[in-house]
Amino acid sequence: MKSRVFWIILCLIAVSWVLNSIYAHSKRLDEPIFLDHYVETFAQEYNQFTFYYLTNKNDRSSPTFVTIGDITGYVEQAQHIPTNFFDDFNTDHDVQTFTHHVLRRIDVTLPELNAIIQEETFSFKEMEVAFSDGRQILAPIGEVVVHAHYPDDDPLDSWTSSSSNTGKSQFTYKAEEALAIEDVMLHFEEILQEDLLIKMRSSNEKIRNEDITDAMDDYWGKLSGIDVREIEFPYELEKDETLILYTQIPPDFPALLEPLIALSGITESGRPFTHYTGFNSQPYLEQADVNRIIEQKKEEGLQ
Repeated sequence: MKSRVFWIILCLIAVSWVLNSIYAHSKRLDEPIFLDHYVETFAQEYNQFTFYYLTNKNDRSSPTFVTIGDITGYVEQAQHIPTNFFDDFNTDHDVQTFTHHVLRRIDVTLPELNAIIQEETFSFKEMEVAFSDGRQILAPIGEVVVHAHYPDDDPLDSWTSSSSNTGKSQFTYKAEEALAIEDVMLHFEEILQEDLLIKMRSSNEKIRNEDITDAMDDYWGKLSGIDVREIEFPYELEKDETLILYTQIPPDFPALLEPLIALSGITESGRPFTHYTGFNSQPYLEQADVNRIIEQKKEEGLQ
């Protein structure tokens, strides 16, 4: 009798192990999945961009370089000393770990970019990624937009900025001369839609540091200011008047966000201008986000 029970329990354990193995295999990715990245920036001396991707927990490969059209991007490798023969992957690039997958980040430098864009705007939505195990994949990455030069003679002088882990940011500027803002534009407006909130207000009074802190901790709906979608342009500022710009994005937004908000208008002297305000939001995923992203990629035929 005891022998029979023993074999029944052993069989149940074996069946459970097989079922768990089948389930784990069904969750295995055929190739890494890159998250969406919505980045708008200006060319700099060193053009470095951060990208995030999902891969299997036991994936010991790492990206070595990327190709974007005729441009080669080099992946920065963090310092790492292997502890044994099989320890060949730098886990410093791991950002989050999930049941079957891990979220990793890479920093890519594009040294050839400045010579190519010159006076133009360069953008890309996918890149070829080469891995240390010989694999090469074509990865959709959202969209990265790089402008050649930042506009000169910006009449809005940056004063202070602050941000919080709740997805709120605040930027304060001073008008160096009287001006009128005629439009507020966002390159990724169609994508972000209701996720990105923007408010503006002006004041002739100095903004105290404690006011900034109090505002950042307050609920978005209680922040003074007008939603930019409800502003009747032109929005006028006197010389030395301050402009306060508030932004909010859900802190769990499952993508990398580095957009630019463009304030365009004309000064009292008749000089047109465009002022750019940038902020960033790093992706933070829950298991449900990982499941949804993988399922979406499967529907798009990328897995």
